[in-house]
Amino acid sequence: MDTIDYFKWDPDGGSSLSEPHLTFDIEDADPHKYCCIIRFRQTIGSGTWDWDSGWWSMRKDFGSQTANCDINLTQEDYQGDCLNEDDHEWGTYTYEILVLEYEDEAVWTEGEALDSNFLKRCENGYKFWVPEHLPAPAVTYVGDVKLPAMLTLAIIPLAPGADLSDIPEIASETKDDVSTWLLPVKDATLRFATSTESCTVSQ
Repeated sequence: MDTIDYFKWDPDGGSSLSEPHLTFDIEDADPHKYCCIIRFRQTIGSGTWDWDSGWWSMRKDFGSQTANCDINLTQEDYQGDCLNEDDHEWGTYTYEILVLEYEDEAVWTEGEALDSNFLKRCENGYKFWVPEHLPAPAVTYVGDVKLPAMLTLAIIPLAPGADLSDIPEIASETKDDVSTWLLPVKDATLRFATSTESCTVSQ
């Protein structure tokens, strides 16, 4: 896969675009057999990012294989589901993989599995999508940066009709590779301490 966030699909493009693959390894101290559920959707569009709605879904059975598990998204699964020209527009798709461990017969749900693991999902789920209409960026920065590096961005909402002069003044200082930012909010001040290793917020 090119990135853990998305894959690109273009049936008229080169092999990497017309036949995108997702490849991964399974690590398990007590291995059995494995199958996975792959769900994907276009990154731009209406709706929310939720495991139970708004997806195309397919299943791949790996049996006892754990290394170099490869999914050709354009190859039909046992139900005939796959990424195809009739059902899917070319573009960028984001995806999720749920790996299910089983004993004898491949399963569909976590409740049926011996064990399970999502590739990206956090404990309380997520909503990961891009609005259909993206606002134009107000500022574009072009330049070079030496890694490791740290970029800090403050997004401060303003009331309708507010002037830019109403933006609170943010103070900052750097000491021992730690940058400290002070943001006044109502009757308090938020303190952000950032480095290439961590970010902490206190009041």
